[in-house]
Amino acid sequence: MLFIDILIQYLYIKYKMKSYELTYIISSDLKSEEAENLKKDIETFAQNKGGIILKSIKTIPQSLAYSIKRHSSGYFVTLEFQIEGSQLKAMKEKVEKDKNILRHVFLI
Repeated sequence: MLFIDILIQYLYIKYKMKSYELTYIISSDLKSEEAENLKKDIETFAQNKGGIILKSIKTIPQSLAYSIKRHSSGYFVTLEFQIEGSQLKAMKEKVEKDKNILRHVFLI
């Protein structure tokens, strides 16, 4: 019975959820702990929408090639996750509303 449950869950994830990558830049005005909390907040939001986090990476503040919203450096975060396509719009709205996120891009 356990094998069947695992198989059903695997098939659901494989065919119902697509993999996405979100890369975003957090303002370096935030302390490292605050940037980490923002990263965890976005991960938790994705999980609450039924998503599965595959990989998450945050760097130390990096210099930007050009200023973005008058910032010359920021924390780069890459989040790989699976989520239903219908929930992706909510993820996008969450990222766009946060003023500490300078720039973002979603990849399919």
